[in-house]
Formats: sequence, C-alpha cells, structure tokens
Amino acid sequence: MLFNSYKNETKNNLLIDKYIGLINSGVKPSEVLVLVQNSTLKKKFIEHALSKIEVNSIEKLNVHSFFSLVYNTLNDNWCFIENSIPTSKHFILPNLVGLEVSQFLLKDILKQNEVKGYNSKKSLLHQIFRRYSLIVQNNLSNEDVQERSKILKEAFGEDAELIIKKLLSSTLQSRSLDYLRQTLIFNFVYKNTDFFKDIKYLLIDDADEMTPVCFEFIKYLKPQLKD
Repeated sequence: MLFNSYKNETKNNLLIDKYIGLINSGVKPSEVLVLVQNSTLKKKFIEHALSKIEVNSIEKLNVHSFFSLVYNTLNDNWCFIENSIPTSKHFILPNLVGLEVSQFLLKDILKQNEVKGYNSKKSLLHQIFRRYSLIVQNNLSNEDVQERSKILKEAFGEDAELIIKKLLSSTLQSRSLDYLRQTLIFNFVYKNTDFFKDIKYLLIDDADEMTPVCFEFIKYLKPQLKD
C-alpha cells in the first residue's frame, strides 16, 4: 500500500510539474486540458498548481474529471443543444439530474411495456439500467448492441432496445438529463461544434481507468494536440 501511494504521489507530481512548466512558459490555461479521476483529485491538482504557478494573471484552470467536463460542456453549449432538438417548447436551462429521475421515468415506461422473460418490474428496471450504462460507457452503436445481443442469444434484446429508446426520448422531452444522457449529448456537441478547438495540450491521470467513451473523445482531440 505504501509503495502504491508513493507511485501515485510521484505520478501526480510529474503531471503537475509538467502542467506548471507549460503555464509558466506562456501557454494559456485554456489551451491545456487536464483530466483526472474525480473531484477530490481535481481540487488537489488545482491547489498544488496554483501554489507554484509564477504567472501573475491567469485564466481559470481547465482541470476536470471526465463527467465534470461533460456537465460543463452541456451548460456552456446549451443554446446549440436546445436549437438542435426538434420541439415547439424550449427550455432556458437543462435539468441536469441524478439517475433517480431517469429511474422514475423508466418505471412509468415499464408499466406500459411487457418484456419477454421478466415478471419482476424491479429486476427488469435494474437490467435495463445496467444495459443503458454499458452502452453509454462503452460507446456502443446500435449495430454493436444488436451484434452482442445475437451472440449472447438474448430473448429480451429487441424489447430492451425499444424501452431504452423511449427512455432517451422521455429524458429529452423533459430535458431531465442524468450523467449517462449528458454523455450521449456531449458526444454530439464535441463532434458538431468547435468548442474544444483551442486545446493544444492534454494531461491525463490514470488513463488506464478511463472508459471507452472518454477514450473516443481523446482520439477526437489527438490530431490537434501539440503534446
């Protein structure tokens, strides 16, 4: 445990030193994106960096966990997102919520939909949410999901796909977006805007623990990066 703690501390110091070197050399904080695992590490990184940065006046540091990056991207691009949703009713702000709201919406959908092999609505709800999460986190297309469903010989694959589509539609109609729904919209935003055009440097902490959906974003950024 002590050895792992030492390794993590050394690694974190290397990342911070690299970051400080970039900022002190004149690189703008808006040109450097730092991705860490959680809000605690984000706070530590920022505090450590600010204590060693020698530039007198700087912008807000661009340090995020992946999901805080998703959250902030949606807030900053809400006008673009809202204008992309075909509806007569417009929302000034999104309702960025927890999974409990999506669970409530899903319960309502399940009351109106029967699924082969599932008598327990509670069990079905857990299975649908697990499926929903795996699809988003692994950045699976509809074709990917259908192919895996055939390999696993799932009896409820088509029903589950229909229910998830209804859930996605329901969350969009109410603009009640949990972190999974936010991630799907984030994918749309970064691929269809120039919001991240200024990023020239990317620092990643514990990249081996990041999900495929995050790696897809990194692959998108890669061609424009200097380092």
